[in-house]
Amino acid sequence: MEKLISLGKITKNQGNKGEVRVAPYTDDLRRFEFLAEVILVSPDQSEKISKTVQDIWLHKNFVILKLKGIDDIDEALEYRNYEVKIAEEEL
Repeated sequence: MEKLISLGKITKNQGNKGEVRVAPYTDDLRRFEFLAEVILVSPDQSEKISKTVQDIWLHKNFVILKLKGIDDIDEALEYRNYEVKIAEEEL
């Protein structure tokens, strides 16, 4: 079983094209810059979804992610409070 490392938590949508706002668990936001894929884990940890990162940018103290397959506000809001994780070997 692969060990997952938490990078942050989705707090809300950002914009209207499916972007999500992530509250990072680190002060070094550059850690997000080279992500190609993330794993979204539901608050009760019953669901793990792998998503490809299409775009990433920083806004104030948040990380904004555009993930493949999330294309509008309603879809983005479905992932509110999900944790953003990566496999430990990707650190």
